Amino acid sequence: RSSSRSSSRSSSRSSSIRKPGAYSSPLSRRLRLSPQPRKSMSSMWSVSASTEPSAAKLAGAELMSVSAIDQVSDDAGIYAVYDDTDTLRFIGITMKIASTVRMHMRDVPDMAKQIRYFKTENPTKETLQNLWKDWMQDAIEESGSVPDGNMKGNTKWLPKKGGKPELKVTGGKGLDDLNIPLKDILNKIVAEHKIVAFIKGTRMEPQCGFSYQMVTELTKLTTEFEVVNVLDEVYNPGVRDAVKEMSDWPTIPQLYVDGEFVGGSDIVLEMVANDELRSLVKP
Repeated sequence: RSSSRSSSRSSSRSSSIRKPGAYSSPLSRRLRLSPQPRKSMSSMWSVSASTEPSAAKLAGAELMSVSAIDQVSDDAGIYAVYDDTDTLRFIGITMKIASTVRMHMRDVPDMAKQIRYFKTENPTKETLQNLWKDWMQDAIEESGSVPDGNMKGNTKWLPKKGGKPELKVTGGKGLDDLNIPLKDILNKIVAEHKIVAFIKGTRMEPQCGFSYQMVTELTKLTTEFEVVNVLDEVYNPGVRDAVKEMSDWPTIPQLYVDGEFVGGSDIVLEMVANDELRSLVKP
């Protein structure tokens, strides 16, 4: 009987050993994980292991500061976010790595300090799910736990809804449909609204680091500011060049307060450092 029990225990241990590509971690089975921020990919553990190269391993990806996010392209893939103590806080899937990381930098700035990422040339749902699953298993094996941002009920890493919509300069029918010059419309916009930021992208998804910085600093001080997306060629055609001519300033983003041109992101950051922006934008 003793020999039989020993054989049984040996067989049990052997069957519990995880084979390459198989996910049998008791922890991963007990916990219901949420691969935020994409809610549609909520049942990740139902898919098979990744067939991507071993370079997709979590530890194989370079750990970099989020300050270098402008060096990251907006490709599809997976990413891991770390705080400034090198603690892994969240693993996510996205179709736009750079834009999604900027969103986290804005929404959870104390936790989004460093990232690892892996982009794939085959961004199918199954491929992305499998890659995420690989990294999650790596994280569990390394630390013994799931990143807190992926725990059930943690919504900090989900895209934030709401926010004021961006201003639309035209009706969407092109410049030929305008009755007055575009420059006059822009002058009217900055005159009628206390704070107007002309940026690349939207309030929720700025499309460049400088636009992200401007929106972030303004949001820290007030939610009562308007955004004009100069990349929107449907409702804001020609605005990108027209606002540069209006301000005689060569770059985007640009900030207007009380109808006056304040400056670009470098000047805004200087004003933040000197605590001048706070008094300028206060109601």
